[in-house]
Amino acid sequence: MHDGSGHVHEHNHDGLHHHEHTEGCGNAGEHAHGHHHGFAGQADVNQIKHILGYMLDHNREHANELTGMSAKLRGAGQTEAADALDESIKLMGSGNDQLALTLTKIK
Repeated sequence: MHDGSGHVHEHNHDGLHHHEHTEGCGNAGEHAHGHHHGFAGQADVNQIKHILGYMLDHNREHANELTGMSAKLRGAGQTEAADALDESIKLMGSGNDQLALTLTKIK
């Protein structure tokens, strides 16, 4: 949305939170950034836990697929590409470990 003096962006992500950005108000590079979190309570926490669990399972499935791709690359003589993919898989594993830890902390 334009207001004549600047540029305003509004974002809404599935009702979980709202961002408002205001840019170009005459002060180069400065902008306002407000957050409005409207969690209603345990129902939202339960939904977040469910979504994180789904994402973790989904990520693990992708990591397994990538492992197969790495083996195929390696078998095709693409060692550098396979090594790079293996590093990506390792990093995904670290992210998945953190998601799993997060799930244990949600009450």
